[in-house]
Amino acid sequence: SIVRRLAAHGFRLTQPELATTESELSGLKVCVSGRVDGYTRDGVHAALASLGAIPASSVSSGTDVLVTDSTSGSKYNKAVELGVRIMDTASFLALLG
Repeated sequence: SIVRRLAAHGFRLTQPELATTESELSGLKVCVSGRVDGYTRDGVHAALASLGAIPASSVSSGTDVLVTDSTSGSKYNKAVELGVRIMDTASFLALLG
């Protein structure tokens, strides 16, 4: 195969790593509820990872931040009950630049 021939000539193939940026979300477990304009769900998770955050699909006692524009719904209510910080999507998008 071409990969073996390249390797025989000293080429080493590596998988690129996602660049991460230090942000206020670095190291925090972040759940996103609702839509984020311009992003798919997978895109939101990739964006969170690029900010150094840990994407979460639900709100629990281990969740640090909920990103949402809603002031109702089960994730919002659980976040309020647990004292989880709530960030609106405009602030989240601003972090992405």
